[in-house]
Amino acid sequence: MKKISTIISITATILYIFYSNFTSIYANEINNTENNPFEILCESVVLMDAKTGTVIYEKNSNEILYPASITKVMTALLAIENTTDYDERVYFSEEAVFSLPYGSSNIAMNDGETISMDEAMHAVLLSSANEVSNAVAEHISGTNEEFTKRMTARAKELGADNTNFLNPHGLHDDNHYTTAYDMGLIFREAIKREEFLKYISTISSHVPPTEKQEEERPLNNTNRLIIPGGKYYNEYVIGGKTGFTTPAAHTLVSYAVKDDMELIVVAMKGEKYQPYVDTNILFEYGFNTFRTQNIFDSVSYKKNIDVHNSNGDVTNSFGGYVKNSLSLKLPATFDKSKIQFVEDLTYQNEIKKDDVIGKLTLLYNGYELDVQNIYAVSDVSIIEETEITEEDASESNETRASAFGGNFDINNTGNAILLIIGIVGGLVAVALGIHGIGRLIGRGNRRKYKIDKNLYSSNKHNDLPKKKYKYKH
Repeated sequence: MKKISTIISITATILYIFYSNFTSIYANEINNTENNPFEILCESVVLMDAKTGTVIYEKNSNEILYPASITKVMTALLAIENTTDYDERVYFSEEAVFSLPYGSSNIAMNDGETISMDEAMHAVLLSSANEVSNAVAEHISGTNEEFTKRMTARAKELGADNTNFLNPHGLHDDNHYTTAYDMGLIFREAIKREEFLKYISTISSHVPPTEKQEEERPLNNTNRLIIPGGKYYNEYVIGGKTGFTTPAAHTLVSYAVKDDMELIVVAMKGEKYQPYVDTNILFEYGFNTFRTQNIFDSVSYKKNIDVHNSNGDVTNSFGGYVKNSLSLKLPATFDKSKIQFVEDLTYQNEIKKDDVIGKLTLLYNGYELDVQNIYAVSDVSIIEETEITEEDASESNETRASAFGGNFDINNTGNAILLIIGIVGGLVAVALGIHGIGRLIGRGNRRKYKIDKNLYSSNKHNDLPKKKYKYKH
């Protein structure tokens, strides 16, 4: 019996591991050295589909690590989300400039200087300038403390639950941490902004002369993946952000596009240049192993929706459709027949053409691949056979009114109460009437009994026929 229990336990564990999520299936596939003769040396990495957020490959992607300067992705995201005029001036306080340790990454800004927000973003994302990150934080939120609270809160909104930011630049703090997966989510949100893409894809720029600096300050991108002719150059990489501190080692987040595929790689805690090596390996794997597959197109997907009344009878029907064809980046060996289509309809009683009437969710072994809106083909009024229309209700009210000798609105609360009182009063009157008639009949019988009894006791009426009476005392 103990052996059987052990076998069941082991089998359940194996099934759980295999079906627990879509990511682990393909993570195991890539780690099979027979099929993939390479190894990833960074401590933690994630390869993510930028469009859907699907994790294609991961290694220790939820391990809590120090981010170093890839922190500035969130700094830039918050700044972009809270800026409407990129010409507005960013002021450098004494705190922003001199609170940093000597030798940390900077562009030699002085307290009292100002630069535009556009120039500040170039300095943060190209040259990884720490004092500029401080100034941006103060410009957006007043203080670094308030800004970093917003950084962490924004990360939580994006699903980055294992992230905590204590500064806007990424210099080491034991309580300033994140994960490769969390940084993938944050970076995925950032690349949705055109301004962010512009900055991370820029190879070089400059800060023009300021109030305290007569010369231009050059700004050069530290990301070797986008420098043409370099050892680690990748033609498909749009941009990214580098980072380094001694406790964090080297970190890197990158975004690449090839044909219609968009991929993100996050590499953390690697030796010098190793994040570039691992990132290029994973981009190549993603682009070569995964290809776009058509799941269905907008023409072939047609949903006919039956409307049932309370008795379960079909009383109406209308059509649903999806606006766009759906394609996903999946392994070449991916079995489309295993995809489960789940429809969740949430339509109202009155539907107009092209109204959203529900959601179509695609699941693979419980993993959500995609969600699309379902739209109505045409206008439709969904009324059950058993429902009373306004016209019917009006006619019914008129009928009731005639019975009471005048106009009567059943929907009026006062009239409804009067109707109830009238009905109850009528029933009581009928009951009392029946009761009164019964009493009269009873009295008559008793009176007749007395008369007949007297007749029988008299000698004058001995010739009357004998009658039997049953009297109840």
